[in-house]
Amino acid sequence: MGDWIQTGLLITAGGALMWSVIHGKRRLRLSQQKDAVKDFQEELRAIEGSAQGLVQQMEVRLHDEMRAVEGRIDNRLTVLDQLILDADREIQRLTVLLTESRRATLIDRELTAEETQRVLDLAEVGFDGKSIARSLGIAEPRVTEVLRQWEPPEQQAA
Repeated sequence: MGDWIQTGLLITAGGALMWSVIHGKRRLRLSQQKDAVKDFQEELRAIEGSAQGLVQQMEVRLHDEMRAVEGRIDNRLTVLDQLILDADREIQRLTVLLTESRRATLIDRELTAEETQRVLDLAEVGFDGKSIARSLGIAEPRVTEVLRQWEPPEQQAA
């Protein structure tokens, strides 16, 4: 009877072994198929993720570059603003100097022969006494005196 028990146990163990082998192969095939689908899906996600990652990296680079350009533009605008302010100050200073020089009373002195000749030359061209005095920097009364003593060429011929 011991042989029968051993034989029964052997047959049962063999059947269980065959069942587990057959069932294991099925599991292996199903898991391989599932793994292939999962691998494909993961690979697809990785590709999409890498494309999105590249786009995001490019957006970050673009944003950084844009900030750098804005910084350079702001610096140049600041420099230009400062130059404009300096130019405005210089214009005001020169305007004040010009106004003061125009207001300054000219020293009333005797004219040199050269200055007298310039007055006469400008008068012949058609300038009036005030314009001549201003352009030559001579007191107007002196210019008027020179012009009174001068006879225009038309009067000399008559």
